[in-house]
Amino acid sequence: MSWLLGSKLKELIFTHFAYKEGGFLAPFFVPLIMAYKISSYTKKQADKLGVQVKPSNVKGKKIAVYKKGEKIADVGALGYNDYPTYLKKEKEGLVPKGYADKRRKAYKDRHEKDRHEKNSKGYFADKLLW
Repeated sequence: MSWLLGSKLKELIFTHFAYKEGGFLAPFFVPLIMAYKISSYTKKQADKLGVQVKPSNVKGKKIAVYKKGEKIADVGALGYNDYPTYLKKEKEGLVPKGYADKRRKAYKDRHEKDRHEKNSKGYFADKLLW
């Protein structure tokens, strides 16, 4: 479990189990990933675009995007950071100042081909998460 030593434990939920090893019960922990919490940044961006955002119920996605009550996209891969997450990490001192902007530029460069088509998944990911 050395991979947990540097991480923020408050971001994970741990479930305690016991298993039989050599005739005695020994505890161990299994991390369970929490659902993505939609940031105020993303909510403000959604208001600008005239859409609503909710946590996605699609496996592996962060956000469901709705327009006039109809779901139009699920965006953002769970397990990957986004601009608001990097900003939070900067504020907490977990990454250096300016790192969020560097990651944002890298994202936009990497997704240059798919982020400009209005109302596409790439468009919403770009506008809401970056």
